[in-house]
Amino acid sequence: MNNHFLVFSAGRDCAPLVRHNVASVISQTYDDYVHVVAVDDSQCDGGATLDEAMKFDRFPNRAVVGSVERLHWIGNAKLALDAVEDSIVVILDLDDSFWDRHVLDILNVVYQDPNVWATYGQYAVVPKSERSFNKQWFVGHCLPWRGEHPRSIPWIFSHLMTFRGFLWNSIKDQDLRGPDGQYFHATRDAAVMWPVVEMAGPKRVRFIDRPMVIYTARDNPAFREEQIRNEAILRGMPAYEQLP
Repeated sequence: MNNHFLVFSAGRDCAPLVRHNVASVISQTYDDYVHVVAVDDSQCDGGATLDEAMKFDRFPNRAVVGSVERLHWIGNAKLALDAVEDSIVVILDLDDSFWDRHVLDILNVVYQDPNVWATYGQYAVVPKSERSFNKQWFVGHCLPWRGEHPRSIPWIFSHLMTFRGFLWNSIKDQDLRGPDGQYFHATRDAAVMWPVVEMAGPKRVRFIDRPMVIYTARDNPAFREEQIRNEAILRGMPAYEQLP
């Protein structure tokens, strides 16, 4: 059975990395997918990121959109993922790329089990010329989930993050927003994945201990400070009930 994947790539000000992202999706040996590219605040770099993304708009199964204002990741996701109930959402940030040509093949095999509702892991930061599978390159901190309360343990549910669409639709909009009423920015991974894994429960979440993503790390002290503040807020929010 083929699963349908919606690969969602949102980002801004990352024109040099867009072609790596899109090429890594185009090269997948599994082809039952649609790739939605959302360029946030599309004129922030003079339109360079949007221009680069539009070069690939002619390829099949691809949609490129650009916002004229800063919506951040969750704001773009709310627009792009409004009809994903029967799809499996794959989060691949616009400045990241799939590890190799077989990522969607692997996910399709994993999701053959109807009791798998979400997956996560593993990512690596490596030179593009050295993509060979080699543990020494791992910097990913993803680890198997043993069933602990997700918000009480160190963050482990990172890239590559995937989940069945109905889980996304089950997250309350208010739980994606901070005290100021704005969508979480620096901690959007946790804002999405903690509810996802709580609703799924440990028996329906799979950790993939194999490189799936080439991750781009950016050094931004202000962003890190916001992460720390928002993480404390999210850890204090009520957990979602596990779905039957």
